[in-house]
Amino acid sequence: MVMLAALACGGRSPHDATPTAKPRPAIDLDAVGREVDLLLGTHGAPLARRGDAETSLRQFVRDRLEQDELYDELAPKLLSFLVNMRGGSYQVAPYTLKPGRTPKGQAYFYLDDACEPDELERVAPWWDPRASILVCAKDVKPALVRDPNSGAYCEASENQAAERTCGCGPHLVNCAKDAEQAVRLRQATRQEIIRTLEWTIRSRRPLGEILTGSETVRSGLGSWFYQRSEFFRTGVLPRVDLNAALARSPRPDGFDGGIISAPYLLYFDPARRPIMAALWHDLLCVPFQSTHVTADDILTVGLNFRQSARPVLAEKAGCKSCHVRLEYGMQALEQFPNGHNGQRLDATVSKTGKKATRFYVRDENDLRAEGPATPAWLADMFRRQPEFATCMADKTLAYIYGGYAISPAVREPLVEKFRRGQDLASLIEDAVVARFLGGR
Repeated sequence: MVMLAALACGGRSPHDATPTAKPRPAIDLDAVGREVDLLLGTHGAPLARRGDAETSLRQFVRDRLEQDELYDELAPKLLSFLVNMRGGSYQVAPYTLKPGRTPKGQAYFYLDDACEPDELERVAPWWDPRASILVCAKDVKPALVRDPNSGAYCEASENQAAERTCGCGPHLVNCAKDAEQAVRLRQATRQEIIRTLEWTIRSRRPLGEILTGSETVRSGLGSWFYQRSEFFRTGVLPRVDLNAALARSPRPDGFDGGIISAPYLLYFDPARRPIMAALWHDLLCVPFQSTHVTADDILTVGLNFRQSARPVLAEKAGCKSCHVRLEYGMQALEQFPNGHNGQRLDATVSKTGKKATRFYVRDENDLRAEGPATPAWLADMFRRQPEFATCMADKTLAYIYGGYAISPAVREPLVEKFRRGQDLASLIEDAVVARFLGGR
């Protein structure tokens, strides 16, 4: 009765009271810093308060953006060909020398089988042209440019038949002096991709610039591929500073289109079509999947798939949805033989760009442009597509959010801001703040 009387007089039930909002817990910046370091693969001084929480976290991320380790983590997330393809077996120098000693204790080198002292010859090796080392003459073969059986250039990364026909070549340019140098050469080509990406992000340049120009960031060992290509063209062995530190520098004429013409990307698979497919997947987030091709189509196509670009595949029903992209993309790289056939800028292939090619994005009905068959044009087409910015932004956000779902209210403004200037450093900073201090 008392309760009813209270209600009749306009009183309020205790159950009608508005709950008091709980104060938001203080942000543990130290814990946030540890979690961000774990995410980015970075390390250093803990996150210190410099004004409010957002200002402090932004400065922390900017400091971490200066660390190489962040890009070691990020690069494979953006460019999966760095880990998903056959790059682990790619060799800049397809042959590796072994050490030996004569009965009198003289050091010498050979490939497969040791030789007698009277079968040795002196060679000035590419890694130290001022030196003179002894090598089994049967393993040098300086005049042999192509494998007489396959027709491939002797430096081809897949040119290692059971019966070896090629040798180390003049100045031993097809050989590494030992297994350690072979590994370091391969690692240097991979680092060229990662450090060029890092320079672009840290400099707050538009990300698409990794696909423009002739300059890349590489070490002395990373430059050897280009110097050898120039040696094949001119016959003059350039001076090689194998100890040169990482630096951004130009490459010879013909090596343009940014990382498109870098050796790791050109040769991480000996065939060219898997490389083309990786570019569409990594740069545009557009997969290759044909739903109209049958086993009979493949068995009756009547082509050698290891041949160079064949436009007929781009016209065949069932094949063309994928192959209009593969075949026309391959035409832009024809001046570089694939890994089965060599590792050089081939002077016998025209580099004038007079040959025209096409750029399709999703299928045979999605022609975006026609232009010269050059690496620079192909790379520029990737850079200009709206899918490029969206793809790079979404992969970066997936990295920062660790696979957790991102609400459209958070994602859309971040992606739109990135599209305008392609500043990936800003996107990383904004995404970290959004994840750890804002809404998901």
